[in-house]
Amino acid sequence: MRTWLAFLSNFNGSSFFVSRNWIANPSLQLYTDASNSGSFGYGAVFRDQWLYGPWPDYWKSLNNAVFEFYPIALSVIIWGHFMRNQRITFFTDDEALVHVINKSSSRDKFLMSFVRRLLLVFL
Repeated sequence: MRTWLAFLSNFNGSSFFVSRNWIANPSLQLYTDASNSGSFGYGAVFRDQWLYGPWPDYWKSLNNAVFEFYPIALSVIIWGHFMRNQRITFFTDDEALVHVINKSSSRDKFLMSFVRRLLLVFL
């Protein structure tokens, strides 16, 4: 009984037993988009919440996948507590980014910083 009490008082909400089934539920879908050239900005929608913002001028020379990944990483940082122990569908129009996210790796150091942040939020 003491073991269970100790476990429950320290439980962080993470589970290794995530459902194997994908649930077609709009509340578990994250939609993001970004301007490819970095000229305008980015946006994201998750459930009934949304965010948007402009790019810093010094980002203009970065890889296009960085622009597409940033709103995903930012959304996970902001709304990650709603995503815990769920299977979330990310909607992006960048095929290279899909590969980076599925592989959890990239040769681009800046892009890899987003991968690490994404993994840390979901662990």
